[in-house]
Amino acid sequence: MRSVFHPSWFVNRAIYQKLGNYNTLYRIAMDYEMMCRIQDEPYTFFNRVIAYFDNTGISSVKYESSLEEQIKVYESLFGFSIKCRIWQMNLKLKHKMLKSVYGNWLYGIKHSLGF
Repeated sequence: MRSVFHPSWFVNRAIYQKLGNYNTLYRIAMDYEMMCRIQDEPYTFFNRVIAYFDNTGISSVKYESSLEEQIKVYESLFGFSIKCRIWQMNLKLKHKMLKSVYGNWLYGIKHSLGF
């Protein structure tokens, strides 16, 4: 499941009554766990900006811990997934690369091009 930032979605009370509240056993990925549980419920997409984000939230600051918790969530709900594990390794590798000297160099190029 791709990320949907939790401040940008609204859940009807009936869904919480049907499927339960957030699972507070997950410190970082409780919103991801909730989204996995409600993914089959009907929804409506609004093509409007309703929230702006920065990179100071716990899932950004503790990115690798966030990925590890997401694996636990996913496998607790859907079982072991080699595809999910490979995807997570891919994300961790990209994260490490972008936090390196090489990543800073790439950011400099991106910034100089006006992106």
